[in-house]
Amino acid sequence: MHSENALFWNTHELKQIHVELTNACNAACPLCVRFHNNSPNVRPDLEIGQITLSRFKKYFPPNILQNCHLMMFCGVHGDPGVARDLLEICQYISETSDTIVITINTNGGMRKSEWWAELGELFSKHPRWYITFSIDGLEDTNHLYRRNVIWDTVIKNAKAFINAGGY
Repeated sequence: MHSENALFWNTHELKQIHVELTNACNAACPLCVRFHNNSPNVRPDLEIGQITLSRFKKYFPPNILQNCHLMMFCGVHGDPGVARDLLEICQYISETSDTIVITINTNGGMRKSEWWAELGELFSKHPRWYITFSIDGLEDTNHLYRRNVIWDTVIKNAKAFINAGGY
């Protein structure tokens, strides 16, 4: 028996969506589930992949985005900043919905500062969109908690994002 009432949810009921764009990451944080026995070695059973812009559009057509209030890009197995099409996906969402809010959690230690400035410029057009740069510790300790993340890169990227108007 198949009826709409038998479904657990409908697309028009989606209000908040948490998307893991990739399970790739530039960091090797201690106790991260990506790694084998707390080592910096990625688990052999983890096949690295990502959601591209074309796949994202297929998964989230305009009618879904226009009904959604919040889109969170975070990661259990990866960092959204590593996803190849993150900027383009945010641009697509910006062009598709006037009401959705985007939040991103990232270690911020990947890419060039020019890319972060471009993302900040896009976010500046949406006052409720924001990024949480997950910086653990200070210059002398961040690398202990965010292994493989270079402090100067994170700070430069966060400043580029903020200076371009991002929150």
